[in-house]
Amino acid sequence: MEIIFSGGLNEQDDTQVKPEECTQGYNFELSLGNTHFKPRLPFDLKGTATNAASGNGLIQLIKNDNTETTLAQAGDTVYLWDGASTFTSKGTITATSKLRDVTWSLGGYSVITDLMKQTVVKKWDGTTFSTLTTGLGGTALYAKYGLVHLGRMWLFNVKAGTDTPHLMVASAFENPESYNTSLRAKDSSFTTGNEAFYMVTPDLLPITGATVFMGILIVSTENGRIWKLTGTSSLDFAWTPLYSGSSAIGTETMANIGNDVVYMRNGGVIEAMRSTQDYGDVKNDDLSRWISITTSGLTDAITVYDQERQKVYFFAGANKLLVFFKHLAMTELSPWSVYKTDHTSSFAATCAKYMRDPGTSTWYVFWADSTGKIYRMEGEGTGDPSSTAINASRRTKYLYDKDVEELSFVSGRVEYKRIADCDLLMDFEWADDYSIARCTVPLEGPPVGDAATYYGGSAYYGGAFYYNTGFFYANRISTKGFSPVGRGPGVYLTTTVQSTQEF
Repeated sequence: MEIIFSGGLNEQDDTQVKPEECTQGYNFELSLGNTHFKPRLPFDLKGTATNAASGNGLIQLIKNDNTETTLAQAGDTVYLWDGASTFTSKGTITATSKLRDVTWSLGGYSVITDLMKQTVVKKWDGTTFSTLTTGLGGTALYAKYGLVHLGRMWLFNVKAGTDTPHLMVASAFENPESYNTSLRAKDSSFTTGNEAFYMVTPDLLPITGATVFMGILIVSTENGRIWKLTGTSSLDFAWTPLYSGSSAIGTETMANIGNDVVYMRNGGVIEAMRSTQDYGDVKNDDLSRWISITTSGLTDAITVYDQERQKVYFFAGANKLLVFFKHLAMTELSPWSVYKTDHTSSFAATCAKYMRDPGTSTWYVFWADSTGKIYRMEGEGTGDPSSTAINASRRTKYLYDKDVEELSFVSGRVEYKRIADCDLLMDFEWADDYSIARCTVPLEGPPVGDAATYYGGSAYYGGAFYYNTGFFYANRISTKGFSPVGRGPGVYLTTTVQSTQEF
């Protein structure tokens, strides 16, 4: 039997689990066509806010001339952050606010909302952090969510004097500094179609998410429905049902992932919008069906899509970072992994954002914790911050031979690439025997001082080196044997590596 590792975590009945998948496991990487047991990359600590307060927001403005500025909210202070150790205060806000942003490219600035609706809608132009002009006179405007669609700024779950979580306001056409909270869409006084207006959700439930999917603006309402916007101007905009039984929950669970929209519903179920739109409420739209035990009981998550690496991150609490590998979604294998860490941060994100690494041209998922530390996924360090080892593990499905009454004298070989020295722990959990036998298989890296000299290069016959001395060890295929003690009708095999090294 050959055991390979091309599938992800599958917590369904064992009969539904394929040999390439695992029934338990975490911190492994998946990629299309890759059959290796490979650990996730470490995450790096990129900076700590001066006041060390909770990192509740990351904001980035990239203008049309490709200039970039990044803000980091830590408690009551909004800092200009250089991506490393420099934090320059740009303003103060309510400490428990959670700032989020959307870029208005025509004006070259960001419009900043607050999930807690404690800080009025703000503006960042790359230099000044200020209150957004709204045209509402002396009435302060607060909003949970914002996005740009059809040449307007749309703000959702707003408060303008009175808290109206079921209400959305849209700016005048191409003027995100002009709003109207007294005239609804289709008002008889509208003539041009460019006017500012407001709309309420048809079920009058609070708006819990908003995004644009395949050119259509959609919103979810709390334990209610998903609605889509129809029309093209203030003369005919209207909400129509898209999914009447969504039961959407959470604050930041909805996200556009390129060719689909994902969100969370009651019971911690993570669903995909595209299948629902095409086929209705079917099981195939449940992306979490492979990991229903892990997601059971979840009520919220911060969902972030890493477009370059085709990963969707669900920051769902301490040591519960769920990772959906989108490129495996169309295969029959589970596309899920779970990331954990022994680092003190525990992946307990207070905010997360896919953005450009400040001062560079590369994009990553960044996240912050309650102590003002900002981290970057897909890191380059040795292990997690402070050289914390990454514990990667996979447990197979139940393995047995239908033609043999009892397995015994099991032996085999591990095939691996020489990358770094580390130990592979192989735990054999025998059925009936109630015992676990461990084989420790040392995986070797390149020898110390491997110069990889060769005949015809710096080495030559009769010189300082012998003929054919030296060759590249790095990444060469090697094998090691193993033979566990025990027997039984079948066995579970758990493979584990705990190391700061790649393997």
